[in-house]
Formats: sequence, C-alpha cells, structure tokens
Amino acid sequence: MLSSMTTFAEPQLEYEQARRRARTAALTAALTRGSRRLWSLGDFERDFPIEGSGYRGATQVPVRNIVGSVNRYRDFDRDFNPLRAEDRDRWARVAEAYLEGATLPPVDLIKIGDVYVVRDGNHRVSVARHFGVEYIDAVVTEYVTPGDTSICVRTLLGERLQSAGRRLKGASRLGA
Repeated sequence: MLSSMTTFAEPQLEYEQARRRARTAALTAALTRGSRRLWSLGDFERDFPIEGSGYRGATQVPVRNIVGSVNRYRDFDRDFNPLRAEDRDRWARVAEAYLEGATLPPVDLIKIGDVYVVRDGNHRVSVARHFGVEYIDAVVTEYVTPGDTSICVRTLLGERLQSAGRRLKGASRLGA
C-alpha cells in the first residue's frame, strides 16, 4: 500500500519495470524464435468455433488464466506487460489505485474452455499480473465451443505454439 506521502512517481517506476520486463522477454523470444504475443479473440474464434454464449455473472478468476484480449492484444505481451509508452499514465493510475487499496471495478472477461479473454479491464489485469495478484474480480460471459469441453484450451494453444516454433526452426535450417 502507498502511504499518503507517496507520490505518483512510485507507480510510474512500477510501469517502467513492467516495460523493461516486456522488452527483456521480447528479446529472449526473438533469440529463441518464440512468441510473446497476447492472444486475440480472433485467434480463438479461428481455432475454436463459437456455438453460443451465456452470461456467468460475477466471480473471481485466476489471473494466470487470462491469456488474451478482444481489442488490446497489441498493447500488452503474453504476460500482460505494457508495450506502448502511450499507456504509461493510465497504467500508473490503475497501479496507484491498487497500491492505495482502492476497490477497482471488476474486469469484463470472455471464458473459452478454461482460459479468459479481456473485453474490458486490460490495464487492471496488467497491474494485477505485475503485482502478483492471484485472483481478480470479474464479470464473465462464457463462449461455448463444439466438442469435449474438458479439452484444455491452454494445452491446445501450447501445442500450436510449439508446432509453430518447430516449423520456424526447421525453416531457418533450410535457409528460408
């Protein structure tokens, strides 16, 4: 928690730390030919056709299960570290509110399988991840996909990433 003597500088420094983490992770990913890209809703819709949806209401959601964004997937990396300097003040205001113990509104999420995509609240998710928060208040709408709902979407996405990485490594060996 921030004391009343703490200035807005502390959340700004936390933002810079999150940006450094994003740059370091991006460099590591480039060297290992990995991806740090946050999933978009379109990625899910392409691989997991949506058959319907249902409102699930307010609940607490594990922050680690939030893996994508409807509209802001280019603004954050896979760990929800901020990528855009333009988001600094907004991110710092959310961080300041969090550090002061303010009650933040719930994020608006879409559940697909066992993972979530942010419809509203990307900065709140980013700040929660940055400070190691395990659960976040959310309003959830669940998208229904065909087939066995016990299939772990996260596992399927992981396999897709590994497969893409193997293709890229193979292409580089071939001189492509």
